[in-house]
Amino acid sequence: PDGDERFYQQAKSAKDMNSKDKIKQIGLFLDEFSEGPQKQRALLVLADEYFNEASYDKAIDFYKNVLNGSRLSLHHHLANVGIAYSLEGKKDYKNAINAYKTTIQYSNEYPLFDIYVGLARCYELNNEKNEALLTLREMQNKFPSHSKIDVIKSKIKALGG
Repeated sequence: PDGDERFYQQAKSAKDMNSKDKIKQIGLFLDEFSEGPQKQRALLVLADEYFNEASYDKAIDFYKNVLNGSRLSLHHHLANVGIAYSLEGKKDYKNAINAYKTTIQYSNEYPLFDIYVGLARCYELNNEKNEALLTLREMQNKFPSHSKIDVIKSKIKALGG
């Protein structure tokens, strides 16, 4: 089988592996990919595994690699989301806020509810309660019928809104 098919066969068998083993396996296959969407997907998977291991700086490096190497908007969206979550994981809330805002600004047709949740959470963790409340209220208006809107309403009350 070619590199792409071997990667996907390995990915199927990797379900029970721990993240460190997955990172090794993906790293072995990366060089076999030619430039293109499959390699970018593999880089996203690798970045996600580094995120799962709390290796946020490495994850961010791979997400940035995807941003620089892919022309697909889905890859850009996933990489931007990964960067935002990684910055939040590092407790770099100010930069995470900016990353979440970038993701929202360039969202195209992708779902944003959880991105807004992350943005509000980072505002709160960065002691910017008013911005968190504004974001949560915006969510109420943008997503009035979302299945988790009651959680947002409760959070607004908890923050004193």
